[in-house]
Amino acid sequence: MRAFIVLIAIVLLTACTSGTSNPEQWDPGKKTILTVLTYNERIFKEQYGTPFSIKNGNITLITKLPGPGEANWEKELAEKQPDLLHITKEQYIELVEQGLLYDLEPMLKEEGWNPEGLHPAVLQLLRDNIDGVMYGGAATLQSKALYYNAGLFRQYGVPLPEDHMTWEQVYDQASLFQGGISEDEPIYGYSSQEPSVLDQLLQIGRSEGLSLFSPDGKQFLLNTESWKSIYGQLAKALKTGAVFTLPSSAYSPETQYRNHPFVMGKSAMFAGDTSYLSIINSQAVAEEKKIDWGVVTLPQGSSQSGSNPEYQLFDIIAVSKEAAQLGAAKAFIKFIMGEEWARENAEANPYSLLARSQLQKEEVVPERRLDPFFSLDSIATLEGMQISDEVMAQIEDIVLEETEQAISGTVTVEAALQSIQARGQAILDNGSQ
Repeated sequence: MRAFIVLIAIVLLTACTSGTSNPEQWDPGKKTILTVLTYNERIFKEQYGTPFSIKNGNITLITKLPGPGEANWEKELAEKQPDLLHITKEQYIELVEQGLLYDLEPMLKEEGWNPEGLHPAVLQLLRDNIDGVMYGGAATLQSKALYYNAGLFRQYGVPLPEDHMTWEQVYDQASLFQGGISEDEPIYGYSSQEPSVLDQLLQIGRSEGLSLFSPDGKQFLLNTESWKSIYGQLAKALKTGAVFTLPSSAYSPETQYRNHPFVMGKSAMFAGDTSYLSIINSQAVAEEKKIDWGVVTLPQGSSQSGSNPEYQLFDIIAVSKEAAQLGAAKAFIKFIMGEEWARENAEANPYSLLARSQLQKEEVVPERRLDPFFSLDSIATLEGMQISDEVMAQIEDIVLEETEQAISGTVTVEAALQSIQARGQAILDNGSQ
């Protein structure tokens, strides 16, 4: 009897042991289901899901959307039990801070996968969190460069832009483009993808490694020597009338893309991302106004030579800390960050920047370079929503109002800056966030 009991115990123990699977292990030959929590099912499937499924027929991807409203991540993950999360950079920061993502740093050292070809900005941004750890993966990278209209430069007798110019040099060149076809159709020396006065101020500030707000979002920091210099530089450029501006409230796909002054041949220089490559080369635009254009590196700050603060990640794929299929989830991350996906995407989407920049298909536009978009070192940060949209809108109105007065000569640049500082701080003090 005693021997029989021992035998039963051994059988039960063996059954329990054989039924326990190590989530780190993944058998490619075994049918597996990966659950994905995504902010956009269409983007996930087109960019990542379908290519992965074609290569991995034994894995079924099930996508789920987060509930409406502000996400309660612990509740979402407990209810939907995802293995993978397809998220924005803001969501990534939130999930990392709540300790809900799996540490992928050890994966970088695993055999059979080469992280060496990844652009340094990708790993830097993924590690830009409270732990300094990579908790997600990214297949593409966003960046900006300085486009120029070579035809306008020849027309006005101005030397073409070069790599590694400073913002001061760009604005000096922009001031040489005065006038236009008529008063209603001016030619601008410089325009930007986000052309509001505040956005242009922030862009120059980022090139110097500056922020307008303290880390806790309670202090407005315009009243420093560095910001004073930048604001004076921008105000001087705006006063020439050679810089295109537009309130962010008027931003739309038309104003920022199809009808943007640079796209329409009415701006000599333009700071923008790679999405404009396809726009300015589209047949529709070519028929309206063919542009003889080129591209050089983004203007740099005087104290951050050789650096680009505009690298960013559009979306991130992360692994849940409680993933049931951890091995398969990691295989998915390796796939979208791997060489095979990069080569195929370089052909299918030639205007997107690859995380594996070494495999970027050069000259997707004949005789045009893409390297200005990714050749500079990164000083970018993976910033979340530090300040609310409502507060930013109020501050933008103040900056525009005071800057217009400074440009018209009603007040001095110094007085305008001091007023922006005082009024901006008052908004933060009043708890409008």
